[in-house]
Amino acid sequence: MIGVSQILPLLSPFKGKRDVIVHDQDVSDIITGILATHERYKPEYDKIAVSFLGFTPMETYLNIWNFIKNNVRYRVEPERTQYLKSPAAIFTPGQTSDCKNMSLATGGILDALRRNGMRIDWCYRFASYRLFDKVPGHVFVVVNPGTNNEIWIDAVLPTFN
Repeated sequence: MIGVSQILPLLSPFKGKRDVIVHDQDVSDIITGILATHERYKPEYDKIAVSFLGFTPMETYLNIWNFIKNNVRYRVEPERTQYLKSPAAIFTPGQTSDCKNMSLATGGILDALRRNGMRIDWCYRFASYRLFDKVPGHVFVVVNPGTNNEIWIDAVLPTFN
């Protein structure tokens, strides 16, 4: 299995710098920020995506989930302090990430594999923790969205899919 020691040297280094994009952000700002951050770091994910290839698409998805689950320390961020990180910041040992950044890593890798020719239909899924609450409080990645064959890649959860 691929480890952080093989991935980090391929990425532009994390320098510990934090940028505040919007003070007092709302859910719309966070969603917009996730999509913009995804675009910003496409070249970084292109450098590492092939490292996650398995013999089958499902094995590839599991490789991504396992890597993030085993190498990214999950921590819920306070509502007032929300950060969107580079791949190196997400994968640097000792750093923590929330569902936004774990999803950015998953989506970044999947999108890079798609750009490399792998046939992957995926999306970010924004969900609420509370029944009948339309304001999302969680984000994860879904492969084959809207089909009977959805695959959930959410490293916050204890099991794959």
